[in-house]
Amino acid sequence: MASPARDASIVICENLAAEAGHALEQAGQPDRSIRTFPATCGRPRLTPDAIYGQAEEGLVVLGGTCVPDPPPEVADRVVVDRVATCFHLLTSPELIDHLAMDGAYLVTPHWVADWEARLRDMGCDHELAAQMLGESCRRVLLLDTDVDPAARDNAAAFAQAIGLPWQRMPVGTRVLARHIAWGLAELEGRMHRGQVSRLRGEAADHAMAADLLSRIASADSESTAAAHIADACLTLFAPKSIGYLGIADDDPIAMGALEDSDLRERVTDWADRSAEAYTRTMVTDGFVLRLRRGDHTVGVVYIGDVAFPHELDRYIRVALNIAGPCALSVENARVAARARQAEEESRALAASLERSQRLESLGVLAGGTAHHLNNALTAIVGYASMGQEQAEATSLQHKAFEVIGRQAERAAEMTSRMLQFIGWRVRGESPVDLVGLAGEAVDEIKREFGSAVVLARELPDQPLRVRGNGPLLAQCLESILRNAVEALDDDAGQVLLAMRPTPLSAGELASTYVDDGLGGGEYAEVRVADTGRGMDEATQTAMFEPFFSTKELGRGLEMAAALGIVRAHSGAISVRSSPGEGTEVTVFLPLVAHGDDAAEPSAIR
Repeated sequence: MASPARDASIVICENLAAEAGHALEQAGQPDRSIRTFPATCGRPRLTPDAIYGQAEEGLVVLGGTCVPDPPPEVADRVVVDRVATCFHLLTSPELIDHLAMDGAYLVTPHWVADWEARLRDMGCDHELAAQMLGESCRRVLLLDTDVDPAARDNAAAFAQAIGLPWQRMPVGTRVLARHIAWGLAELEGRMHRGQVSRLRGEAADHAMAADLLSRIASADSESTAAAHIADACLTLFAPKSIGYLGIADDDPIAMGALEDSDLRERVTDWADRSAEAYTRTMVTDGFVLRLRRGDHTVGVVYIGDVAFPHELDRYIRVALNIAGPCALSVENARVAARARQAEEESRALAASLERSQRLESLGVLAGGTAHHLNNALTAIVGYASMGQEQAEATSLQHKAFEVIGRQAERAAEMTSRMLQFIGWRVRGESPVDLVGLAGEAVDEIKREFGSAVVLARELPDQPLRVRGNGPLLAQCLESILRNAVEALDDDAGQVLLAMRPTPLSAGELASTYVDDGLGGGEYAEVRVADTGRGMDEATQTAMFEPFFSTKELGRGLEMAAALGIVRAHSGAISVRSSPGEGTEVTVFLPLVAHGDDAAEPSAIR
């Protein structure tokens, strides 16, 4: 059965129509319809007709507070994802609010494409706009989504006309794509729930008084419905054999006698070639009943060797009377299963969006903090060095300046970890053999924690080559191993380091800790598993955030830096853990394509 939300349209402000088209291309749905509404920003207030129209198909509406609520008659076919401002559809709300408070006048590529007309709509010429905006804004900031190559020139021209400096912030359309995906999943679940409700209403209209049919109608899965149908047929017809075959686009269900491949093939051939409601079996005193919803066959029931063959015609008439409720039960169960799946996907997408926005906000904070700390630490290290040179080697002042310099260097290391959390562009890339790195990382951890720690290895005989920065990848591996060793209680237990090549799809990568929109392909899988205390869900959610630690003296930067390094190498991380069951952290890094490893890979240290 086709998805109810298959033909749903995306409704969005005209200023973001191009971004919505780009986001749909990223999601592999370039043919989905996009509707736009005028960018009035609430002046004048938009009417419901301007947004929803007749809404004959499903609608996912994305916008700010200017979007009115849907009328009651279309509410079951509409999902509204309302944010404080349309800019929040492009990146995290915290970042947008921070930029606005910092005096940035935010613009999008579509807005600056015709900025002079925008000023006229505001009743301003260049001079008046410069006066108005100059009083409240410090700069023009282009949220560059890369959908218009001329956006930068247009932003520069607008900023020059009003006498303000301008900047560009690349935001892409990944956040918008997640909003669209969440809206479609929510619409799918809502429309399925509505369909479940309608199908249950039909079940009530056609239900018989018999307790057997009431049990059939209440089934919440196809296998349960098939079992209830089998129970009803056993009671009504007392056959020697009975079977059920589900007719569906995905994996069909075969139960009872139809688990036999030869019989299932004959029954399937009849179902494919005939439009009849039933057929008598050729060998046994029985029949095959088709379960239909309209012109669509949802399944067939095989009845073999009934108790009283001379009553076969009466049995068939009874079977035809219950075929409708049985078919309704099967389709109802399928719709309910799809609704549950859509709700689970909606919750997963919402959680992924929340994690991405939180990490993006933390990245902005970490980057700004590291920048200012580096400036301060440069001065501290410089003056400490000067003071140490001028003080006598045996004096207290010389020792104090030495301590100041050493502590400043430790602080500089922390700022470096904060920058790694952001996942900046990797420099000094070359082919790196992860298997070679593994041996050195294990040796480093053993030197740090002693030989009592059990570090097992499952490494391939052949190299696993990735392109990246060897020292950073080594640091990432050591951080994850160190975190695993520290999770062991009283040096008891074991840490396993395993590596292998593995093919991954884009869908599998999207289910990792942070969905960065990675493409499918061949990846190196690096798995670190420990038998330690494990983590609850709240700890797993926060484990990659800077300065979060469950250890009394932990700095909380090891796993944050590891995540940043992995993302900088276009990789992904997944975590599996539960209290008392240990933890498994798996890193996926894209393997070097064949013929792309001309330089000799090595474990660069």
